[in-house]
Amino acid sequence: MISRLVLCTFAAFIFVSGATAYRASAAIVASHDFDAPMNLTGSTSSPIAFNGFTSTGDAWGIYDFNTGGPFSLFDDTVAGSGGGAAFAGDSLGIVQSTKTDSFFGINDTTNGDVADGEMTGTFTFDISSATGGLTSIGIDFAGMGDFEASDLLTISYSIDGGAFTDIFVSSVDEAVSKDYTMESGTVITLDDPMSINGVELSNSFQTISANVGGTGNSLTLQVFADTNADEAIGFDNIVINGLTAVPEPGAFFALMIGMAGVVTARRRRR
Repeated sequence: MISRLVLCTFAAFIFVSGATAYRASAAIVASHDFDAPMNLTGSTSSPIAFNGFTSTGDAWGIYDFNTGGPFSLFDDTVAGSGGGAAFAGDSLGIVQSTKTDSFFGINDTTNGDVADGEMTGTFTFDISSATGGLTSIGIDFAGMGDFEASDLLTISYSIDGGAFTDIFVSSVDEAVSKDYTMESGTVITLDDPMSINGVELSNSFQTISANVGGTGNSLTLQVFADTNADEAIGFDNIVINGLTAVPEPGAFFALMIGMAGVVTARRRRR
């Protein structure tokens, strides 16, 4: 005869596993801050590898203030990037000394390595936990320079190898100028600022979000850039949001009832 202990255990398992209810909960599904990514499964860069430009003045890759890099990316008016001396007369830079974490920087992709200036990078993430679907993607952007309409930055996404959909697209207003405040307080006025999705960029990172949808196992972000001359662009803190399945509290109560039955049966046998 099957013991009461076994029956209670089996009943608890069937009750909980067969009747568990789940609710959709908003959560960060994946992210990339270029320091400690979450659910990043791979990245690519073409036709040149990240941080692969020959000239130290050209940028396409991951940088930080303490290590330094292309001068156009860093505001050296108070402290020098890469351990160098401060340069009070610096008039271009999107990363100040107070931002010491890593970011992705872009500058002058039209150079001796890439004649047409067209660079493409991808970042692929595991999004399988978003069983209720994706909801939005947010990215911090910064930009400073005298841009031209030909300067481009487009970020698109694809789920499970499907077609890419543009979600962040740049534009340049060649009819206006913009004031940029350096870390020292000096104000620099430049023509033709760049915007992303209609939001004007500055030399301070700001979050821009776009709604997305869909479910799947893998999401790829594709970054396309084509810039010419010293015009600094940066992005950081990619956050992919979605709905994940969370067990309803009732399921845990059911488990507790089942386990209580197991304990009672065990005591009776004694």
